[in-house]
Amino acid sequence: MAPINRYRTQAVGGDEPGGSASALAPGVTDYSQSPYPKASQRCYDVIGFPDQSNEFLLRTQGYIVGKGSGIVSSYFSCRNWYNADIFFDWDLIDPGGVPSNGDLATTLVARTNPSKPEINLPVFVYELRDIPKMIRHVGNRIKKVQKLMSEGYTLRLAAEDSLALQFGWAPLIGDLFKIVDVMFSVDQKVAELNRLYSERGLKRRMVLYRGAASNPSRDYYVGPLYGNQTSVRVHYETRLVKWGTVHYRPITVPNYRGHDEQIRAARQICAGLALRPASLWEAMPWSWMIDWFSNVGDYLSAHDNSVPLSIEDLNIMEHWSIVPTSFEWTSNPWKANFRLNKGYPMLDFKMRTPTTLPVLPTLHLPFLSGKQLSVLSALAIQRYGK
Repeated sequence: MAPINRYRTQAVGGDEPGGSASALAPGVTDYSQSPYPKASQRCYDVIGFPDQSNEFLLRTQGYIVGKGSGIVSSYFSCRNWYNADIFFDWDLIDPGGVPSNGDLATTLVARTNPSKPEINLPVFVYELRDIPKMIRHVGNRIKKVQKLMSEGYTLRLAAEDSLALQFGWAPLIGDLFKIVDVMFSVDQKVAELNRLYSERGLKRRMVLYRGAASNPSRDYYVGPLYGNQTSVRVHYETRLVKWGTVHYRPITVPNYRGHDEQIRAARQICAGLALRPASLWEAMPWSWMIDWFSNVGDYLSAHDNSVPLSIEDLNIMEHWSIVPTSFEWTSNPWKANFRLNKGYPMLDFKMRTPTTLPVLPTLHLPFLSGKQLSVLSALAIQRYGK
């Protein structure tokens, strides 16, 4: 069957019932709104590739912003009076710093690869050499408590303590908790291997990115425009969620026989006992900072083939939406009521993009988090003093 592109449109949700406005003054008459569509949809997809996922796009257009009730002017009192609006594709606001689909595909496979260890035991043992230095640092601080109380706690000392906590004690405590929990991780790895070597293979799904950006606010009159003195300002937000799905298939039979050997193999994977390029990368100094600006670590983990497998299907999904988040009254002399629509978003995009792993690692300029900025600040203070 040859590939076929399909394009379809439809109205969804039915019609929103119109509101009513009752006359309050001579010379005006009651007024009613006509029913209005709640939303419409456009769908584009491709069929004809039964053994793989196809491109897919679903665009939903909502129309109802909210409804108001109460006295809105000297002439009208309203009940369930709706406000409608239309948003276009160019109204979507990029949250900034959104990873590319190639980067997200690499991250997805790196985090779901059955070869991924729960704790990298060789690196943990290698880093134990720093424990005497860490204990000596704590002892020096305890000995100097009285001196610090009299002379003050300098920025340089604060930077040293911050780095010792973030790169010494916090990772050590986290690894110890993982070691305690390793038996539960082994059970999970056994179940994962069973799914991988089953007839259907192993399918994984993971949310990879969440972001939001503020849209310009919009003003609306509540009720009929004639003599209207009641209005609201509605605030909007663009939201973006990206997630991925991957389908793994083994390319060889299991290298273990029986349950006991499977447990042993799962334990080795969870502990990271196999020689892996990703383990060597983690042990290198400053690799953690390089990973802020590249996906080298994820690239090595994604291409780890300790459990021989192939990727049969890999997709990145995007969900863009513009939603009203809140409102404020710009004029409301008669204390009318207004409620935002909780039904369809004003604009909603859902896209599926089949993709593959990138050939080479990529570089990018990250939006640094507060924790990352604190690390850089502590390093700068140690290097330059102030």
